[in-house]
Amino acid sequence: MMVTPLNVSDTDEFDNVLTDMGIFIDLHKVILVFDKGYWYYKRFKELTGKGIRFIVPMKKGARYQVLSQERTKKYSDYIVELNDTAGINFRLVVIHTNKGDLEYLTNIFDMNPLQIKFCYDMRWDMEIFNKELKSNLKITHLISENLNGVLIQIFSTLIAYLLIALFRITHNSLLPVLEIKRLLRYYGTYGVKKVRELSPKSITIS
Repeated sequence: MMVTPLNVSDTDEFDNVLTDMGIFIDLHKVILVFDKGYWYYKRFKELTGKGIRFIVPMKKGARYQVLSQERTKKYSDYIVELNDTAGINFRLVVIHTNKGDLEYLTNIFDMNPLQIKFCYDMRWDMEIFNKELKSNLKITHLISENLNGVLIQIFSTLIAYLLIALFRITHNSLLPVLEIKRLLRYYGTYGVKKVRELSPKSITIS
């Protein structure tokens, strides 16, 4: 996680994020998965030169030369050279679906096209998690402009989310996060047994 000033765009902070990540993990052992907002030919060239693997959705209108191709009913797999990255080969993976084609640009050559799609789809797990935090735990508004204050709010929210998740697992509850949050807010000083007595219809815990 990285906190940046409001007037700094995410794409401008890409290199700083990589630097921070490199402190904790070996970037050569992971796959970077990001959206088209970070599309930058020079960036792709630099990542490839450093041996860092990535997957990004193909940008509409991107210019490239096809060097080789393989086509099946499920996918098309191309080796391409982007116009602004002469001398470096990339891979364009196109997954054919009933709703249209899904296109990905990557510098990974030792995974099949469906694995490339699977890796990118995993990115949505984080998107869903972020959406759940924002919508259920109200982290859309920062109460502090100080870095430490922002970090405290974010980590407090994460702790609250984990406690709610633990509550759901421990009590085998299928209640949504908002409902559990409401119950804990109003009945937090009571035990689970007392909550059942006070609100038997609004909570189902086995």
